[in-house]
Amino acid sequence: MTGYMWRECDLIEIDEKIFDVKGHHHPPGKIISSPKYVPDPDSNRVKDGIRYKKVGFEELWGAFNSSPYLTYDPVFREKLVEIPSENIKHHFMPTARLEELRSSADGVEDQLISFAEMVKREADIPWTCLGVSGSILVGLHSGSSDMDLVVYGSKNCKKAYGAIKRLREDDRLNGSRVEDCFDVPSDEVKIKMRKLLEGRFEDRRYSVRFVRDWDEIRYGYGEFRCFPLGSMEIRAEVVDDSESIFDPCRYGINKVEVLKGPEFIPSQIISYHGGFCEQAEKGEKIVSSGKLERVRWKDGGEKHILVLEPKRSHSIRGKK
Repeated sequence: MTGYMWRECDLIEIDEKIFDVKGHHHPPGKIISSPKYVPDPDSNRVKDGIRYKKVGFEELWGAFNSSPYLTYDPVFREKLVEIPSENIKHHFMPTARLEELRSSADGVEDQLISFAEMVKREADIPWTCLGVSGSILVGLHSGSSDMDLVVYGSKNCKKAYGAIKRLREDDRLNGSRVEDCFDVPSDEVKIKMRKLLEGRFEDRRYSVRFVRDWDEIRYGYGEFRCFPLGSMEIRAEVVDDSESIFDPCRYGINKVEVLKGPEFIPSQIISYHGGFCEQAEKGEKIVSSGKLERVRWKDGGEKHILVLEPKRSHSIRGKK
C-alpha cells in the first residue's frame, strides 16, 4: 500500500456531521466509520456556525443505526456505516493538524503541543509520526477538552510507550493522581490506573492512540471474509498482550472455556474501540463477552476471533 489512505484516528465531515474512521480496511470508494459529532443547538461546541455535540456511549448505536449510509458489507458480513468518498466535505488528518498547531497553538492546543513535545523528546521519535485526533483535530474543543495524541508506526509506538512509562514513573504526567481522571466504578479504577495510554498532563486528561503504518498492514480489503457466529461469553487466559496497546487492539488467548454462545474456541480477542486497549495483561485470567467471528483469508488461513464493541454487553475483565 502506498500513499495516504483512510485510517484509524482520521475524521471526516459529511452532511454537517463528523464521523470517526474505523480501521485500515475500506471498500473501494467508501470509508467505514462511526458517528462522532452531530448537530445540536444546545451544545457549546461550534464549528462554521454550527453547534455540535459528541455522540455519547448510550447514543452511539442509535446514531449508527439511523445513518443513511448504513449498508451491508460483503467482507465483514454485517451492516456498517460506509461513507462515499466523493461526498466527503472535509478529511481531517491528525499529522497535518498537529503540524498546523505547532505554529499557531494557544490554550488547550498549547498544552497538547507541550505534551507531544515531551513524548517526542523522551521517545526520540520524529514529528512526522505524531498527530492529533478528537475534538482538537476538527476544531470543536473547549477549555475542558481532553488531548488525544496519535503515534504512527509500530517501532515509534513502542518507543513512545516506553517513554510514557518513564514519564509516569517520574510523575511528569501526574500519574499519582490518574485515578481522578476517570468516572468509572471503583472495581475498574485499578485497571484504569495501570493504563499508560490514558491519564493526566498538567491537570488535563490525555489519551494516546497507537496506529500501525500502511506497510505494516498485511491484508487489504477483500483479502479476507468475516462470518458472524453470534454473541459469546468466555473464560480464558491471556497469553499475548504485545498488541494490546495498538488501535485496533488484540489479545492472544488460550485455555478457553465457553460460558455462553457457540461452541467454537476463539484464539484471539480484538477491538476497534480504544477503551479496550491495555485492558488485560499476559498471564491474567479473564472473562470476556462480545461477538464471535470466523475469519477466512484468501491464502487459506482461518481463525475464530472474539470482537469487542463499545456496548455495555461487551467486556474484558479479570485478574492474575
